[in-house]
Amino acid sequence: MPRVLFLSLMLLLANVVSAAALPPCRGGDESKWQDCEGTLTSASGKEYVGVFKDGIFEGENAEGTQYVGEFKDGTMNGQATATNADGRKYVGEHRDGGFHGQGTVTVADGSKYVGEFRDSLPNASSSGTAPNGQINTIKATPEAAITKNIG
Repeated sequence: MPRVLFLSLMLLLANVVSAAALPPCRGGDESKWQDCEGTLTSASGKEYVGVFKDGIFEGENAEGTQYVGEFKDGTMNGQATATNADGRKYVGEHRDGGFHGQGTVTVADGSKYVGEFRDSLPNASSSGTAPNGQINTIKATPEAAITKNIG
């Protein structure tokens, strides 16, 4: 009986290990990539290595930034979440590998910017929330771009 239990356990373990290893993605049309490992590139040229499954990519770059979301033409496109190793997070629309459209940036201290982005920068004056809960107006300048270096 112990021998049968041991063999059964070994077969189960072998199936789990083989299921965990995904093949590399093949071909130039990533819209057809399913259940495979591949690479996406951000607008800044950073490469994210991860898994393509059910139209969603989940991966990480060398700096520890994680990206989970939609993709098109080898870049980040559509709804997604990008989270930096330092805790900064962007949730919203991506286009051509950058933040573009409606989104929310939250930084580690709890500050938050909610509004429209264009080319990864805030597009217009919008509202932000400080860690103490105070709501402030944020003007669209590169200096105000708390999104810098996310993604």
